[in-house]
Amino acid sequence: MVLFRRAEELSLAHAQIEGCAEGNAGLLLIEAAVGCGKSEFLETVAGHARSRGCVVLRGMGTAAEKGDPLGVLRQLTADAPAGALAHPPQAPEAGRVEAMQAFALSVRELSAAAPVVICVDDLHHADELSTRHLLHLARGSRQARILLVFTESLHERGADPLLRTELLRLPHFLRLRLERLRPEAVRAMLPDRAETETDRLYQASGGNPLLLRALLQDPSARPGDAYTQAVLTCLHRCGAVTPELAEAIAALGALASPAHIARLSGTTETAAARAAAALDAAGLLDGPGLRHPAARAAVLDRMDPAARSELHRRCALLARACGAPDTEVARQLLAARHTAEDWALPVLRSAADQYLADGAPDRAAALLRLAHEACPDDARRADIGIRLAAVAARTDPAAAERHLLEPLAALAEGRLEPRAFGPLARVLAAQGRIDESAAVLERMAGPDGRRPAAPLRPGEVPGDDPLDGLSAFPQWAAPDRTALPGRGAPSRAVPPGPSPTRRPCGRCPRSRRRPRPPTPPNCSCAAPPSPKAPSNPWYRPCAPSSTCTERPARCPGARGSSGRPASAAPPAGRPSSPGCSPRRGCAWATSPAPRKPPKERCARSPSAVAAPCSAASPAPWCGRTRPWAAPRRPRPCSAGPSPTGRAAASTA
Repeated sequence: MVLFRRAEELSLAHAQIEGCAEGNAGLLLIEAAVGCGKSEFLETVAGHARSRGCVVLRGMGTAAEKGDPLGVLRQLTADAPAGALAHPPQAPEAGRVEAMQAFALSVRELSAAAPVVICVDDLHHADELSTRHLLHLARGSRQARILLVFTESLHERGADPLLRTELLRLPHFLRLRLERLRPEAVRAMLPDRAETETDRLYQASGGNPLLLRALLQDPSARPGDAYTQAVLTCLHRCGAVTPELAEAIAALGALASPAHIARLSGTTETAAARAAAALDAAGLLDGPGLRHPAARAAVLDRMDPAARSELHRRCALLARACGAPDTEVARQLLAARHTAEDWALPVLRSAADQYLADGAPDRAAALLRLAHEACPDDARRADIGIRLAAVAARTDPAAAERHLLEPLAALAEGRLEPRAFGPLARVLAAQGRIDESAAVLERMAGPDGRRPAAPLRPGEVPGDDPLDGLSAFPQWAAPDRTALPGRGAPSRAVPPGPSPTRRPCGRCPRSRRRPRPPTPPNCSCAAPPSPKAPSNPWYRPCAPSSTCTERPARCPGARGSSGRPASAAPPAGRPSSPGCSPRRGCAWATSPAPRKPPKERCARSPSAVAAPCSAASPAPWCGRTRPWAAPRRPRPCSAGPSPTGRAAASTA
């Protein structure tokens, strides 16, 4: 499976073996990132060489034996036929040119009987003396039947800095690079799996054959223990400093740039860039951060808990200094459980609001819990508890009840700030505790008895309405209380009197561009509201009247009224004007109208704007909606009188 889609590279290696058998020396260097199958490729080449009758000598460089002089060379001599190669001398004689010439001469003598293929895996881990012996052999064996096959990891350099340059100068040098598998190669490798599953496997492995094999070994092809061990193996084989730099990359996440990695780990920016390039070549990175959350967890879980908390604390300071979003800073604070900074609590609350707006209440609740635990002030902690209860109520109402215990205790002891009364009342109402919410609203009245929703006094700054969303409370919207005017409009008194039966009609006129004229105080058209009237203060009653002692300057109920002032009152004994007839009576509030009255709709027909009253039914209600409801395209109200209205008319 590892050598899938390696046919072109294998054909080049086989051609080198055939040329070696014909008497042409060869030098093949195989480069690949960690986990991309260069060792497996070398094993395949060695097996093919044995099948062609070649003598294969195997050696491997390791990081542990890198300081052992002639360690790789002793492996090669031990793998040769008995007595074919002499053991290398001890240092310091091994570093002389005579010792190198003797080794090259013995290998050429061995190749006279059969082609010799020398395979060395991980040449970058080989000791310096062994690489010098192999380089001397490659220089002096151009016409011998000797093939040297080396493997080397990308972004890794051996102990001898001149080795790569000297190899490039040789005319029979050939380099092969093994790339990661592409998505179409993964699909072709797993033809029995669905395309969505193969795409998921590619996204988790990045096309790295080692990671892909580990994913297929885990249950349900999900990242598990095998995937975790494969990730740690790749990190270990990418270099000595790569695991430490990978910890910084895993902690920084989207902020993992070479400059930030170097600043966090205390290394140079060049070393940080080289380590990031090695991880990216191995398929472990997707952008600046690690490709999969399981890979990030594998890197961070192996750290000491204290060291991990300190790393996240430094990441939080770095993110704050570079102007990262509050969500990124809060993520680091949450991972470090650190709130000692002055800006920690505001950042946590701001990030919680952002997560809540993005539809992630669980993350918002985690940040608010951290802020609640670390807040030293009782009033602020109670405020955070209310916010935490409101967030927890979306997913866990029982948890919201637990979070409400402390704010309610602070309210009972008088330690809760007045600005928290409104949010507390809303949370209690959302939890179904209506009586307690109403009790909190009762305590919102100031010393002068003025409600928070009353008109602002001179010099006051407008703020959020604490009653927003609570206008449906019967206790708070009763007729004997101050009505909520809405958006700064003044409240309107409702005249007392009997409560005739009324129904919505929406036929009383209301201009959207000009203010409504008041009704004279002595006009008997005014009628009291019904006990069953809605609590919306913008509803206005319409009631019949038998006479009108004074014609208003502009009666809104008159048909064809031009809006000009009346010339004189009607003579005695004659009926009132058409605008104040018994079937056209319309009583408006006596207080002045707002400068810019809200748009009006008909209660019977929500999509139509109210038209002048022209129906013959008595006692209609003016269908006034909330001021923030924008009307649609104006059209006449087509709603006729209801059965109740017809019955009332027949009775009249």
